[in-house]
Amino acid sequence: MLLRAQMAGIEFYDAVLNNELQLLKRLVTQHKLDLNAKFVEVRKKNHSDLCPIHLASYRGYTYMLQYLIESKCDVNRTTTTLRRTALHFSVLRHKIACMLLLIAAGAKLDAKDTFGNSPCHYAADDGYCQILDVLIRRGVNVNSKDITSKTPLMKAVRNNKTDAVLRLLRANSDLNITDRNSDMALHYAARNGCVDIIDILLSAGSLIDVQNYWGRTPLMEA
Repeated sequence: MLLRAQMAGIEFYDAVLNNELQLLKRLVTQHKLDLNAKFVEVRKKNHSDLCPIHLASYRGYTYMLQYLIESKCDVNRTTTTLRRTALHFSVLRHKIACMLLLIAAGAKLDAKDTFGNSPCHYAADDGYCQILDVLIRRGVNVNSKDITSKTPLMKAVRNNKTDAVLRLLRANSDLNITDRNSDMALHYAARNGCVDIIDILLSAGSLIDVQNYWGRTPLMEA
């Protein structure tokens, strides 16, 4: 009995992992599987904290994801360790079609993971503007702070993602917010020596004389 349950568990996992939708449907009917449950058996250790909706979103399986949504899977279910939702995974992997399905199904745009990162933080950090544009149009909080009080703008500046910086500023990101170390976006730009972004931030009205935790202004960081 236990062996049969284990076999059903690994088949369930494999069906989602390999995007075999018809097999998944058959297994659900045959074994009365809970599509909201975590995988019981996995082939990769880091998949043990995932539900089908997480894995489908991570892999970019749109038809699989649509089926899971139609089957009333919780689009806002989080993983236990990193507290990530399916929307986090779709943004991290640049799976825009999956992201759109999740948003249409009610995914929380400003959900935060263990590090305090929202999907917007990850899109800004990576400079993936197509996804960032969608999130902004849908009303994401562009001034959300992670656990170190960094905003998406700070992350875009830190990684020299100029186009992302421009989009976030147009979306009314507060460029004078400070993080846990009292650094502003301009501190990061000056520290990185990114002249284009420095010019953009100054033109947008960034303060220049704010001291961080160590008493350093952006000018001193340049």
